[in-house]
Parts: sequence; C-alpha cells; structure tokens
Amino acid sequence: MKQSRPPLSGRTRLYGLFADPVGHLQTIAVVNALLDRRGVDAAIVPLHVTAEDFAATVAGMRHLRNFDGYVVSIPHKPMAARLCDELLPNATACGVVNVIRVDPDGRWIGETLDGIGMVKTTAGNIRRSAR
Repeated sequence: MKQSRPPLSGRTRLYGLFADPVGHLQTIAVVNALLDRRGVDAAIVPLHVTAEDFAATVAGMRHLRNFDGYVVSIPHKPMAARLCDELLPNATACGVVNVIRVDPDGRWIGETLDGIGMVKTTAGNIRRSAR
C-alpha cells in the first residue's frame, strides 16, 4: 500500500493516547490510518502511564512543543480534567476528560466526547432496530 503522507520527520505533529494498559488499544491504528489516508504529517502514539505517574507525566509533557493533543483513557479521565487549563462544556458537566487539545500558547483544553459517541451509537442502533 502506498503511503500518502511523508515519513515521520522533525515537522511531524504528534498526538498521544494516555492509558494503562495500552496493549489492547485499537485507536492508535485507526487514527494513524486516517491521518495517512488524509496525507496529514502527524501520528498518534500510545503512552503507557500508571495512575500514580500520570500527574508527573503530564507535567513533563507540557514541555514538548511537537505534541498537539492527547486522547485519555481509563484510568486517567478524572485526573486529566483536574490537570487541564480549561474545560469545555461536556467535560465541565461530567468532571472527566477524554481529549485534550494543546493550544498554540501551550494551554491544555479538555473535553469529553464519550457521551456524544454513546448517543450517536445508541441512536444508530435504535434506527436499525426500528426497521
């Protein structure tokens, strides 16, 4: 298969997925394939971090200038919300974060998309079962 994006370089934008464990994650392959198909010079990498080390890891990650955002999985969602600089409406309402956008000024903006995904999946299932 021909690769549509350039190989990783010093200009490649990076995204991470915080989880514990990481071996079961399918998101990494799905997102990297999507980035490749769209020709985006970016990649997402699994970041295996324990709950005990999460806050210290986040503190260190703030110094990386080529990371543009993170996906957050179990067990880190509540702590991630507390470590963000700003929470968007769904994250504020739920008190958890599963995506973090790193703004150009370095601020971490957190949101949760879990509810949106659940509603869309449930609505799709209801429509299919009503047929």
